[in-house]
Amino acid sequence: MANVIRPLLVVAIVHVIPVPSEIAKVSILLSAVPSGFFGILFGVNYRLASVEAGSMVIASTVFSMATLAITIAMLYPSEARAMTIAILCSGQGPQHPHMFALTADAPEAGELFAHAATLLGGREPREMVQSDSDAVLHQDRIGQILCTLQVLAAAATLRNTWPRRLIVSGYSVGEVAAWGVAGLVQATVTLDLVARRAEIMDAASNGRRRPAVRSRPLPQPG
Repeated sequence: MANVIRPLLVVAIVHVIPVPSEIAKVSILLSAVPSGFFGILFGVNYRLASVEAGSMVIASTVFSMATLAITIAMLYPSEARAMTIAILCSGQGPQHPHMFALTADAPEAGELFAHAATLLGGREPREMVQSDSDAVLHQDRIGQILCTLQVLAAAATLRNTWPRRLIVSGYSVGEVAAWGVAGLVQATVTLDLVARRAEIMDAASNGRRRPAVRSRPLPQPG
């Protein structure tokens, strides 16, 4: 919440006190610099292991990034649209009760939540993350759908404010999510692909732990 209040307070101040336009813009922008980034740095430094604390740091950082992006778009609309940003879509694993806190009520994401519910046996994903156990949320099929939905919902909500030029990549199931974010595949179709992908993975493993695949370093010449 502080990441929203700070720039709003600076906006009020520069409207009351006569300040040159460029100085006012820089002041507002600096006040919107996300404190969540520092939370991650301190969390990593002190080996933050609590699931609840880690989830709050992640949620704070995502919210901070959204606030900063909106601030840039409002203060420098032409420059913001000309920028290039990189988006990395994560794999499954960070499912938590607050993963849809920023997009749950966004009208742009409503169709995605409804479609995800059909893939989850009629279960409302926003309610699932609040009520279901951690073990359920981390089942392959459910977890992959939820993580992909989180990315796609955020993309749908922010699409009109971020720059035209994007570099989108992903890790594990995030690779499929990246196709949807980049617009190569429709968002609902992306969710369908992720659900089918998880089903094939589960069928191939037959309940056993899947082996990890690691690359081997290339031999050095000479």
